[in-house]
Amino acid sequence: IGLPLIFHSQAGARMRPRIEHWLKDRLLIRVAMLSIPLLFGCANVTVQPLTTPGSGYRESPEEIKLLARASNAHQELVSKGFLLRDESAVAFVQRVGESVVTDEVSTRVPITFHILRSANKNALASPSGNIYVTVGLHVSLESEGQLAYVLAHEVAHIARRHMFSTYLTEKEGWKGAIIGDIFLLGTKLSYFPYIASLAAYSRERELEADDDALIFLESSGYPLGDAASALNHLKEPESKSGEIGWLSTHPALKERTDRILIKTQSSPSTSKASTEDPRYLSFRTGLKPARIWWRRRWRAAMCVSTTC
Repeated sequence: IGLPLIFHSQAGARMRPRIEHWLKDRLLIRVAMLSIPLLFGCANVTVQPLTTPGSGYRESPEEIKLLARASNAHQELVSKGFLLRDESAVAFVQRVGESVVTDEVSTRVPITFHILRSANKNALASPSGNIYVTVGLHVSLESEGQLAYVLAHEVAHIARRHMFSTYLTEKEGWKGAIIGDIFLLGTKLSYFPYIASLAAYSRERELEADDDALIFLESSGYPLGDAASALNHLKEPESKSGEIGWLSTHPALKERTDRILIKTQSSPSTSKASTEDPRYLSFRTGLKPARIWWRRRWRAAMCVSTTC
């Protein structure tokens, strides 16, 4: 009731832009809270992997729309400075990532790897071929083989078109994303939070990606034992920052780790190799200064919690 009177005063005129910006931020959070719950609870819709002949990849209007949104999400991350621009570090990740991408996949969609400037332990594969791993996850790993498994797992999600399957299952969630675009007005991330929310895969899809990742890992020459050790490094206390944790939505890490250990019993242990990987340790040391970057800005952009 008092806001109109304040705006008419000289001091109020100076405060008005800040107050309007604050109100817009609060409204965005409420919109996000309403849209995210729509993304859960329905039966899975299965689509053919993009490597399957006649899969229909990039043929349906729905998939074309999703790919366009994913591309827009990437451009937002670039323009707003959420991706690390250290050429040496990015080249290191790209080299490891390319080693686990099969020709069958790369001929259908170019895969590019990026370092996301966030301290949380997360990874995300966009259907447009962009794979993001946070600084927080990079610095928690101990070897190239562990990183290769994380990247292979995300490549598997792209190859199996898991995000498109989730989109078809939860199309109603798109309404919340459109509303969010209207109210963000270019001040924060409008596309990426929705793309990230589609990475809340079912247990079945996560286990499929685990199995495919083992195949990719073996074909690239990395020890299979690095898979289980990589999963062990994903464990972290529940975040209180309000940031969306993609890995926190995955099936229980213990179940996945035990399952992989059974599948890789004949593979040599990599516990020693993980602590004796000088190239990876050098790469990781270079990332540590960037581990926490504008946490408040990131939290505001990705927040879906009333505690933010």
